[in-house]
Amino acid sequence: MAGEAEETVEFFCYGPGADLDVVTAEIGHPPIAGKPAVLHGFRLGIQGVENIPDKQMPVPGHPEKMLPDTARGIIGESWGPGFEMYVVRKEKEKSGAQCGLLRNPTFRL
Repeated sequence: MAGEAEETVEFFCYGPGADLDVVTAEIGHPPIAGKPAVLHGFRLGIQGVENIPDKQMPVPGHPEKMLPDTARGIIGESWGPGFEMYVVRKEKEKSGAQCGLLRNPTFRL
């Protein structure tokens, strides 16, 4: 709309997700920018399917409707019960830091 400020989304990429080809495959086009970034008080971790919350969530933008399955159910069925993924986890002692890239994927809200 004319006169409205355009919102942008930046997201923190780390590990294999910081690779330009991976980000391009995820969003369907190359992101506009990427700059080095550090999340202080966080560390890289590994999360298994059993650690994913097993509760149903509402459909984004439609809180009255629920998704047909839980995140654990969807990931477990798609990738199997032994699947593990990289996650960034908050450290209790806040002494760690996780390096990555801050990317602007050119999404419009």
